[in-house]
Amino acid sequence: MRPEAQSPESAYCQEHFGSIWLQRWNAVAELDCVPPATPHGAGHASRVICRRRHDEHMPAASAPHSLCDLENVVIDPSLAPRAPCPRHRPGYMCTSRTYHRYDPGSFRVRCAWGGGAFNASRYSRDHGRDIFEAVSAGADASEDVTQAPTAASLPTLLVTREIHEHANLYHTLTDLLNAHVTLRVLGWTRWSVLLMDDHPAGGMDEFWARLEAAGRGEAVGEAAAVGGGRRPTRFLRAAVPPPGYSSLLFAHLYEDNSCAENTELFRGFRLFILELFGIRDKGGRDGGASLKELSTKGAAPAPLRMTVISRRLGPKRRRLARRIANEDALLAALRSLGPLDGRSVEAELVDMGALSLGAQLRLVQQTDLLVGMHGAGLAHALLARPGSALLELWPQRDGIWRCYEHFAEWAGLEYGRWANPDPGRHRKDGSGDLTTVDEVAVARLAEELLRRVAAR
Repeated sequence: MRPEAQSPESAYCQEHFGSIWLQRWNAVAELDCVPPATPHGAGHASRVICRRRHDEHMPAASAPHSLCDLENVVIDPSLAPRAPCPRHRPGYMCTSRTYHRYDPGSFRVRCAWGGGAFNASRYSRDHGRDIFEAVSAGADASEDVTQAPTAASLPTLLVTREIHEHANLYHTLTDLLNAHVTLRVLGWTRWSVLLMDDHPAGGMDEFWARLEAAGRGEAVGEAAAVGGGRRPTRFLRAAVPPPGYSSLLFAHLYEDNSCAENTELFRGFRLFILELFGIRDKGGRDGGASLKELSTKGAAPAPLRMTVISRRLGPKRRRLARRIANEDALLAALRSLGPLDGRSVEAELVDMGALSLGAQLRLVQQTDLLVGMHGAGLAHALLARPGSALLELWPQRDGIWRCYEHFAEWAGLEYGRWANPDPGRHRKDGSGDLTTVDEVAVARLAEELLRRVAAR
């Protein structure tokens, strides 16, 4: 399966997954909370502006899909005690008291709700309804808004992550893509980040620390969390991005991709993430030079590199799904390939969980073919070098999300899949489940994909 290069982007992709899709957010902007006509101290008037959509490519359960920004809002952490789950979404992964229950007045603004009253149905159950229902608006909030200490003047992203998902690369990318979309829609070039949860530390936290540092133009530290403060603080400008479950990355989970193109939105997002880690994109692993160009210059062409993701157990991972039972045999079969089209072939087995995020991203940029069982590590495909490839391994024939296939298409990658045809190759035990892959068949697919990569 090879993504067809289309330049310029098709009209459909621009409208649903590209530049026009971005522009349409502002086209539906509404003033939800209206500032006073003649405010006392006009500089302290508040506004709440929301952009709402019912996007066919986002989960319906998280609709309306909204992106809101606020001017002059006071956030009072003393009125936001910890809670096991969002108030308006009870019963879903309520495993720890690391969300917040926003009591009335947790957020205060000096403006009046349009229509005279707050309408909860206009906000998503995924966090938005909790936040905006707790907003105290109108004259009663005036004194707090004008007298509360002022935070740093930078606009602030108010990000609520999902418990457990916050430590998962796939779901972290949904939040980061929404943060990227928010920054582009609002035109912010400087920003801060405030995490609206107190989830335990996880392997994806560095993304948020680096996003905070990039927005401030400072050294990398830690992103602040709302639970870390106790005094009311006024934010001159803040934004509530769409929640993680309101994401294009959930489009077409069980079906063909309606837009199998490397759109400007996804190209921009990839560069945005790489820049957070100081990784420069040179247009290709070898600086964009083709095999023919390298040969003409007399330079030896770089080997074709395969990275095989190993899902390994460890002290913090005693149970893990979708592991490869015969990793050594698979690695040997892949290493037996080549040379292909005059280039030697290398294969390396890597436990991504043992590497820093920066090391993972750099490794993926140097990879020609990423190989692995269906799992969050394959989300790296969305950030991989255009023109490289992804080979996804499935433990069964069907019933698996096709998200990583679509990631590969959106990133401009070649894509292939081996789906286990034999239930006897799949087994479960106390540590999860394992699949004995057909290493010969997988190596054949890998060879085909590498030839495509070499030819591009």
